[in-house]
Amino acid sequence: MVAQETVQSYLIESLRNWIYTPPPLVDGVFLTIFVATLILLVTEKINKVVTTLCGATATILAGRLFEVVYGWVPIVDALLAYVEGGVPRLKPLLFTSEQVLTEMIDWQTIIIVISLLIVSSIASRSGLFEYVGVKLVKIGGGDFRMLFMYFCVLTFLLTMAMGAVPAFIIVISLTSMLTQSLGIDPKPYVLGELFVSIYAGTATLTSAVHNIFIASYYHMNPSYFLDYGGFLLLGAPFAAACSIISIFSVQRSFKKSLSPPESGELYSLRESVLSLDESSLIENRVLFKRTIMLLALMIVGFIVSNSVGIPLYVVALLAAVAFLIIGDVEPRKAILEVDWELILFLIGIFIIVGGVCSTGILEAVGRSLGSLAFGNMSAMILLITTSSALLSGVLEDIAVAAVLLHVIPIASLTALVSEKAAIWALIYGVNIGSILTPVGETRIIMALSILSRNGNPISGTEFMKLSIPILVSSILLGAALIYGFAVALGWNTLTIEQIVELIALLSTVI
Repeated sequence: MVAQETVQSYLIESLRNWIYTPPPLVDGVFLTIFVATLILLVTEKINKVVTTLCGATATILAGRLFEVVYGWVPIVDALLAYVEGGVPRLKPLLFTSEQVLTEMIDWQTIIIVISLLIVSSIASRSGLFEYVGVKLVKIGGGDFRMLFMYFCVLTFLLTMAMGAVPAFIIVISLTSMLTQSLGIDPKPYVLGELFVSIYAGTATLTSAVHNIFIASYYHMNPSYFLDYGGFLLLGAPFAAACSIISIFSVQRSFKKSLSPPESGELYSLRESVLSLDESSLIENRVLFKRTIMLLALMIVGFIVSNSVGIPLYVVALLAAVAFLIIGDVEPRKAILEVDWELILFLIGIFIIVGGVCSTGILEAVGRSLGSLAFGNMSAMILLITTSSALLSGVLEDIAVAAVLLHVIPIASLTALVSEKAAIWALIYGVNIGSILTPVGETRIIMALSILSRNGNPISGTEFMKLSIPILVSSILLGAALIYGFAVALGWNTLTIEQIVELIALLSTVI
C-alpha cells in the first residue's frame, strides 16, 4: 500500500512538472525573437533601441498569447495538487503581463544608471576635469611619455568615480584638445585611454552598467563580494593589472610618437600650454567646489552603503538629487542630457532575456556548459571568462551579461563548482571582451572616428593587431586571478545552498 502511494505521488508530481514544461513551439517562438534581435544588433541595420523595443514588444505579445492558450495549466496543477495533497503552484506557464514590469525589468539598475548619468552631466560642466588635465601637463613638465601615463591614470580614476562612458567622453575630449594644441600624434593617447577605460570598468560596482546589473541580480550580496567594497577588492586588482598591460603594449607600439624629435614649433607649442593658467578654465567656481565635494561624498556613500544598510540605488539617487539641487545648473537641461536611449535599450534587453528565461532554454544551456567542465573549477573559470569575453566582442556586453547571468547558476551547479567563482569569471569576461573588434564597443567606435576626423585614422587590422594580444593576456590573467581568489576565499567547495539546489535539480531529472 505504501509503495502504491509512493508510485502514485511520483507519477502525479512528474505530471505536474511536465505540464509546466513549455512545448517546443513556445521555446521556438521566444528563441526566434531573441536570435533575431541579436542579429539586428550585430548588423546594425536598424537603430539598436528600436531593435530591442521591437523584440521586447514581440516578447510581451507572445507571452500574453501563451498566457491565454495555456491558461488551463495552473488549473490542472491545482487539481493534481489536491489529489496529491500538496500545494498548488498558482502560476502561469510562462509569465503574466504584470510580471514584465514587476519581475523582468531590474528597476534598481535603471535608477542607478539614470542617477549616475545625471551626476556626470552636471559634473562635466564644472571645469574640474579641464583643470586637472592642464595640471597634469604641467606636472609632467611637457614630457610626452609622462603625459601619456598621467592621462591613462586619470582615465582609470575617473572611470572608478563616474563610470566608464562619461569618464571616457571627458578624457578623450580633453586629450583631443591638448594633442591638437601641442601638435603631437593623438593615437597613443586615445588608444591608451580607450583600453584603460574599458579595463577600469571592472574596478568598481558602478564603473560599468553590466556590473550594476549583475550585482543587482544577486542583491549586492557581500558574501559574493558584489557590494561596493567587495567589488573594489576583487575587481580593482584585475582592472589595474590589465590597464598596466595595455599601457605598456601601447607604449611599445608607439615609441616614436611618444618621443617625437624636438623642433622649434613643438617647443613653442609646449611652452604655451605649460604657461597656461589652469584656473582660467574654471568658468563656474561655485560649481567647481560643489562638484569636488559631492563626488567625494558620493564615493564615500557607495563604499559605506552596505555597512549602514542603505541600498546602493538610494545613494546614487541622493547624489543625483543633490547635484540637481545645488549643482548650479538648470535641472531640466541636465535631465534631458541623460542618455535615454541607453535606458530604453536596457529595458528592452531585460524583457527579451526574461522571455527566454521563462522557457527553460537557458537552463539547458547552463547544464551543457557545466558538463563541459564537470568537477574542474579552473576549467569552468577559463571557459566562462573566455566565452563571455568573445561574445562581448561581437554582441552588446549588456545583452551577453543578461543572458549568461541566467546560465551561470545552473552551469556552476552542474559542474559542481562555486557559483561565486563563476559569476566573477562572467564579470571579468564581459568587461574585457569588447576590445576584440573595432566595433565591439561604442567607445571604440567613438575613439576611432575622432582619430579619423583629425587626420590620424587607424584601420581595423591595425587595431586588432594591438587589441587581440592584450585581450588574450587579460583572459589568462583573469582566469588565474579568479582561481587564486577562489582558493584563498574557500570558493573551491559547494555551499549548503548549492547542495540543496543540486538535490532539487537531481530530483527533477530522475
